[in-house]
Amino acid sequence: MPAKFIKVLWILTIALSLSGCKSQTLDSAIDVVKPTVLDELDGTVAIVLLEDQIVRFECVYAREDCIPDVDIKDYALLDWPYHLGPVLYYSPSSIYMILYTGNAATWESSIVHYNPQSREIKSIKLPGELKNLHLATAGGRLILVGDSHRNVYIVDDKLSITSVEVGSPIHKLLGANDHEVIALNQRPVEKDGEYLIEVYVIDILSGRFIEERLKLPGLELVNSQVAPQAGRKYLANVEGISRDLKYLYCLYFLGDEPGKIRLGTFDIKTSKEVASTQDPGLVRMTSGYAQYHEFLYTSYVGNGYGVGASLIDMSTVSSLLVDYYKELGSKGKLIIVPMGRFFLLNTTDYIIRLSQSGAILDKYQIPEDWVLSLI
Repeated sequence: MPAKFIKVLWILTIALSLSGCKSQTLDSAIDVVKPTVLDELDGTVAIVLLEDQIVRFECVYAREDCIPDVDIKDYALLDWPYHLGPVLYYSPSSIYMILYTGNAATWESSIVHYNPQSREIKSIKLPGELKNLHLATAGGRLILVGDSHRNVYIVDDKLSITSVEVGSPIHKLLGANDHEVIALNQRPVEKDGEYLIEVYVIDILSGRFIEERLKLPGLELVNSQVAPQAGRKYLANVEGISRDLKYLYCLYFLGDEPGKIRLGTFDIKTSKEVASTQDPGLVRMTSGYAQYHEFLYTSYVGNGYGVGASLIDMSTVSSLLVDYYKELGSKGKLIIVPMGRFFLLNTTDYIIRLSQSGAILDKYQIPEDWVLSLI
């Protein structure tokens, strides 16, 4: 497909969706974003694209029995042209779509809810300040928060919104189970001489939450008045937390090697380092990670955007992409989509199903007619 480009492409995994994901907006000719789903069930895979103002669904394995296309022109609540953001499938009667203008000066976004069974469509505009969304789904609801905001919004399939204000800015949202999400403040706070990580476990049915302040394990913060000391570990950034709140995932450095950033897993209770790596292919100092279960990952959409794809098992802090690169030898575009007990890898030409041990289970070549030429 050398002369063609994907104009708007989402991989949509057809399974119950309970995960957290971080959306991306790209100022380039190709608009590709990272959806995430979470469930222990297997599912059908679909590609979702926006063509004119019609959202089209193309199923990978069962094209004749796919989700009906839907015209959202009268429901977008945004001036055309707008862009298709995250698309999250929760059940055969519930699909959430995020739309956005993509104009930084007049940023607007909306949610469209689509019931493929009844063909019912509803939509609602989002508050104007939500420019960089963190998303999760649980219990049939869409949960979202703007980066560094305190208000977490819970949206049901009727598009009623419950706002939950937590006590600190949120930088990451993670699905914990079918009725709870975890909201994480990545910046430690100081109290009584200790540095603490603030975590909020939110019940999406009641809107109530529990605040946990967890001691920063085995790491110190850099002090402008005192140089880093040899033999000590210093926090660069908190990147995630396990769903049971037992382990913290951090970028850090040693006091005698300040230029060498490491990615590590730390036991919060014992303050011990469980595992770490300095592999430059896994350390992402500037771009950050999305999280799924106890995995951190980054996608690479090509065109020079980002620093490469990675998929990391945080129990061992090791890559799950070894077999992928060994078999395909590709360092180009790679979009990672969690799906139940598997991961989907979307390259320019293939959709690949990867196990949580990193084994390639199967791959599907994207048909030529699914790739759209740019207008």
